[in-house]
Amino acid sequence: MRTCRTLILVLLALSLSLTLWAQRSAHFVVNGQSCEEGYCSLNVLNLGVGRPLQLRLAGNYPNSDLEFFLTFSGKKKSLQGVTLEYRGYSVSIGAERLRISAGQVSQLFENGLPLRLHLGELNASASGVVSVHARRTGATEDFARLDINLEGLRIPGEEIPWANTFGSPHSIVVPIYPNPVRQGPIFIDLQTFPSGSAGTVSVVDLLGTRLYRATVSGGSVHQFSSELFPKGVYFVRIEMDGEVVYTARLVVEK
Repeated sequence: MRTCRTLILVLLALSLSLTLWAQRSAHFVVNGQSCEEGYCSLNVLNLGVGRPLQLRLAGNYPNSDLEFFLTFSGKKKSLQGVTLEYRGYSVSIGAERLRISAGQVSQLFENGLPLRLHLGELNASASGVVSVHARRTGATEDFARLDINLEGLRIPGEEIPWANTFGSPHSIVVPIYPNPVRQGPIFIDLQTFPSGSAGTVSVVDLLGTRLYRATVSGGSVHQFSSELFPKGVYFVRIEMDGEVVYTARLVVEK
């Protein structure tokens, strides 16, 4: 009888250990770079500017809903432009949580639409760590966590780019001016792109709501009115030939 109890306790302990190990094995993938230790250090001096970071999950699949949220530890306290986005919905650093269904979570482990982390408000004074937490609904411990070291930031108001590897910078920079804008037209210089290319320009707010969309072509300068937008922070997204090629922050001051 005692042997049976001992065996049951051993099996329960083993089961618990395997469960905890499986949970620890879940981890984030940032721009194709696997962060199995739950930590990535970004040196943006070597990356330039461009798109938001793309986040996926790898390892143990939870087969349940997950909630994602952001925290920050460091020097700068005002980080309103830092947002985590999925399917047009976004949350900023604080108590807000982004809930994703089990079906959508499965896509984060595959090739579906990724989470996007916007770091557009950061600059060199924001040294510290942004943490992305993933938790099962109702849980008190992280299912997966990503700590992003921000050392190396130097360009105010511009985002860390999307890249297949941390060592491969994107050279595309699309001038958007004036930025900040107080009144009058906003110009987007698309002369970097071939004149035969076609695409769209979209402007969304921090909640992911699209406020403006227009068809554009390469080799041109697109113009639209700042009167379309209340005072605030927005993201301009540019697609060319079916691919998102650039995302930048736009500040409207009135």
